[in-house]
Amino acid sequence: MAIIGILVGLLLPAVQQARESARRLACSNNMKQIGLALHNYAHAHHERLPTGWVGEYESGEIHGDEGPGWGWASQILPFMEENAIYDGMNFNQAIGHADNAAARVAVISTFLCPSDSFGTEKTFTVDGVTLARSNYPGMFGSEHMAHEDHDDDDEGVEASEGDGTFVANTGLDKGIYFRHFTDGLSKTIAVGERDSRLDGSVWIGMVEGIDEAASRVVGFGEHMFNEGGHFDDFYSQHPGGMNVVFADGHVAFLSDSMDKATFQAMSSRAGGEVVSSDY
Repeated sequence: MAIIGILVGLLLPAVQQARESARRLACSNNMKQIGLALHNYAHAHHERLPTGWVGEYESGEIHGDEGPGWGWASQILPFMEENAIYDGMNFNQAIGHADNAAARVAVISTFLCPSDSFGTEKTFTVDGVTLARSNYPGMFGSEHMAHEDHDDDDEGVEASEGDGTFVANTGLDKGIYFRHFTDGLSKTIAVGERDSRLDGSVWIGMVEGIDEAASRVVGFGEHMFNEGGHFDDFYSQHPGGMNVVFADGHVAFLSDSMDKATFQAMSSRAGGEVVSSDY
């Protein structure tokens, strides 16, 4: 029995490592599908990505925590063979409208990382609204977003002014053009990971009235990933790093040992930084 116990003790870490390797590969494949869908969407829309999320124009600015809310991921569903869910959404109404009750809780496996801490819990409830989870927020940029009061002295940048891949605009099909990625599509992160232990991210978009509504759709490159200190950070359960998909559609695993300045450079589309391909 002692020998059996020793053998089990030796084999268990190897089995666990093999399982995590399979989960990380599945996560990478999810992100490849997302990257391909983003490019197919852009090619069908004059080389323009989907709107990060649909906010509301008021008093000379776009309010990211108000409006219909439809997020970038909801707009690419037809390019992911998720037409049934897409066709059931009423884009003429806000996400929170009764017409979109079924869509709000529609679980899409491509948006779920197998290594997520809440792997068996595909939905969650916040402020009385139940939503389907996602582990893949878009990149808002290298700075965090100003929230709630829209005061000029509010720390952070406005929802429409992020320097990353996905920002707020006033309607669908109003995302960033490829030509505006002057740092290079292959050098700019489009989508990263966020584990559900940092509360809950969603694929459908910004649901007006819930806590941290816009930050459930996008993340910020202001802090290093996997530090886990802020709800709106990027965070992965994969040992040693995080999967990301770049704006050109390729997927890479970023190491925890990456320099913070490099990650922040990858978070912006036109910052002018030089990013080495050896990361």
